[in-house]
Amino acid sequence: MKELIKGDINITDFPPKLRKLANYLIENVEYGTIKDACEKLNLNTDAVYVSIHKCRKRRIDLMSYVSDHWKEGLNKAKPMVRNALVREAINGTAANQKLFFQLTGDLVERQEVKHDIGLSFVFAASGIPEDIKAQRAKKKESAPVIDVEPSKK
Repeated sequence: MKELIKGDINITDFPPKLRKLANYLIENVEYGTIKDACEKLNLNTDAVYVSIHKCRKRRIDLMSYVSDHWKEGLNKAKPMVRNALVREAINGTAANQKLFFQLTGDLVERQEVKHDIGLSFVFAASGIPEDIKAQRAKKKESAPVIDVEPSKK
């Protein structure tokens, strides 16, 4: 399949019903599905899907166009969201304070697991069996081993 055009799509590249749909999808966050949007706009759903398919054959994708415009809207809203976050962080909302410090880089959550520790423990009621003592005596020469023996009462 041919690669779709990204970024250079203009609203005039679409037929009128898809222009109407695209504008609706960009302006309304809670539209549901394309079918729901078509019902609200009184557009024939089958005709819209046929138009979308024809545009895709010309390598023009409606949803790429809509998605690019959503991203533009999100970028335009960043200063307002940042200001709201700062106000909430100052007012004492813990979640917003945490998010604020994460965004500024002052709070970094790290979870480290050290897996290079190799300790073995053997617990026995009457002491370590003789065959294990012999094996450990051989291994003590090449690698350090910590022996744990029960204490006498």
